Amino acid sequence: MKFLVIFFFTALAAVSVHCQNEDPTYGGIFTTPKPYIDPDEYIQPENKQDKFDWHLTRAVLRSQPNNVLISPLSVKVLLTLLAEAAGQTVDSKTRKELEQVLPYNKNLYDAKEYFKKVLGSIGTIDDQYRVNFGTRVFVDDIVNINQRFAAIAEHNYNADVVNLDFGESRKSTQIINDWVKQITNGRIKDLVNEESVSKSIILLINALYFEGTWRFSFNKTLNREFMIAPGKKVNKQFMEQTGNFYYFFSRHLNSKILRLPYNGRRFSLFIILPNDNNGVDEVIDKLDSSALKNEVWHMDELEVHVVIPKFKFDTSINLNEVTRSLGITEIFENTATFPLLARGGNSEGKLKVSNIIQKSGIIVDEKGTTAWSATEIELVNKFGGEPKEFIADHPFIFYIEDDTTGAKLFAGRVSDPVY
Repeated sequence: MKFLVIFFFTALAAVSVHCQNEDPTYGGIFTTPKPYIDPDEYIQPENKQDKFDWHLTRAVLRSQPNNVLISPLSVKVLLTLLAEAAGQTVDSKTRKELEQVLPYNKNLYDAKEYFKKVLGSIGTIDDQYRVNFGTRVFVDDIVNINQRFAAIAEHNYNADVVNLDFGESRKSTQIINDWVKQITNGRIKDLVNEESVSKSIILLINALYFEGTWRFSFNKTLNREFMIAPGKKVNKQFMEQTGNFYYFFSRHLNSKILRLPYNGRRFSLFIILPNDNNGVDEVIDKLDSSALKNEVWHMDELEVHVVIPKFKFDTSINLNEVTRSLGITEIFENTATFPLLARGGNSEGKLKVSNIIQKSGIIVDEKGTTAWSATEIELVNKFGGEPKEFIADHPFIFYIEDDTTGAKLFAGRVSDPVY
């Protein structure tokens, strides 16, 4: 039996810059300097579909004690496509399991509305940030793809269906990898290999790339110690600035929460910094959608002295056990059913998931000069008193959110800020 293999591959480059001048040395997306930046405003978006995001993120963070990055949005879109493929038969255990875990009130109409809103938001073109989001269903020529499924995928999830001859595994592998390389701006070059292609008949792949520049730039870099474990400190590169940011000290999470917005008024990086140097596992245990919504709701714009490490890392995670821990098991069994995915004797009743894999990477730094941030710091309004201190010199959790829809593009943990 050949298997339906699902790959999740994502890449992220979140680049903060001092000066927004275009500089080919760094190759990012930069904008023309402005003499004035108006104050930042943030209202927490209503997002009823993020319960799954935090269940998945918490499971991944528990399973990976080191630096790790996950894209909840990428996983969610592919699992939703599987739910669509499972059809609407009353006795479909495959569909029931996916519906119970996915955050759509057991109604894929809600899923269609959710992704219409999210994909419309992140697909907005702006020269101050860059987001590439692509989903494709690569199908072996021996499979007759169900046209109803193909129409649903294209119309509601912006997902293309592409037929390839998996028997010519080298050629098919090259085509798939070239597409992913294009979406991820060259960050992932060898996503699949010939062996995985030759053993598959359908590959569902999502690729996500984000690049943004800080709305309020860091004006100083320095070396200081980061506690990677109790009693163990290492010297790392940090970035520093003082300005007005949305901030809250959460007693429930025993953590400081900080929001760092990107240019373009659409995306932000949130950092959850435990009050205790070794408190990140305790925060993970308490991390869920309702708790975090309540804490973020109480964030207020205050003057904050921010010191965060530069970091970059790549991760590759097999999400099979994480997915099982969420209650989705049937998709991996021989009893799995995906009647809307493919039709015909070559595949009907013979599809199951063999692997769910996500590759991802992140870069957070301050490339550029100090001219732009000096102007910004000078323009910061002062409310009086000492600024709040946010010094991320021990392990923390972070996530990148679409400020318009509340969609979680990426989430992760920094245990050791390698740069």
